[in-house]
Amino acid sequence: MESCTKEGDLCADFFGGSGTLAATADRMKRRWVSCDMGELASINAHKRLVSDTKSGYIYYVEPENSENKGNLKVKVDFNHLSISDKNKVTITLIEYKMDSLNSIPVEEKYKPIIKKIVKENSLQLLDYWSVDFDYDGVLFKPKLFFCKGNDEIVQSCEWLAKEVEKIGIRCVDIFGNNSFKVIDLREERINEA
Repeated sequence: MESCTKEGDLCADFFGGSGTLAATADRMKRRWVSCDMGELASINAHKRLVSDTKSGYIYYVEPENSENKGNLKVKVDFNHLSISDKNKVTITLIEYKMDSLNSIPVEEKYKPIIKKIVKENSLQLLDYWSVDFDYDGVLFKPKLFFCKGNDEIVQSCEWLAKEVEKIGIRCVDIFGNNSFKVIDLREERINEA
C-alpha cells in the first residue's frame, strides 16, 4: 500500500474478508471502502474496524440480508441540560438474549456453563457493541465503540448533542451472533406526552 498510494488516496477492497486492507489504510491515513457478502467476514471485519480505526466507518447491511440472532434490551435516558443547548443521552445495556442456545458452536458439555452465564450476567456474552446517535434508518455510522477487554465490557455510555432522534445500536456476541436495535426517541417522546 505504501508503494502505490499516498495519504488521502482511496483504497478499495471488494472482498473485504477480515478487514485487513481497511484497517491498514486507516492507519496509513488513506480513505477506504471495504465490502463483503459473507456474514462471518462482515462480523470479523466490523470488530477489527471497531478496534482499529481512528476516523470511524459506515456499516451497511441490506435489509433482506439482515438477521438478528440475539435480542438486546437497553435503557435510554434523555435529559436536557439547563446550562447548555445540548441534551445528554445515556444508554445502559440491561440484558442480552440469544435466540437459541442450541445453535451455538460449542460442545454439549460446555452448554451448562453458557446457560449459567446467561442466567447470571448475559451481557458477558457480548464481544463488542457500537452506537450511532444519528441513525438515518439505512447507514450505520457508529460514534462510540466498546470491545470486551479483561473479561468485562462497558455497559453504559453517554452522548451530548443538540438533537437526537433515532439511535442505532449494533452488538455481536462471542459466538458471532449479530443483533441490531433501533430506538426512535421521537416515538418515545410522543408516547410520553
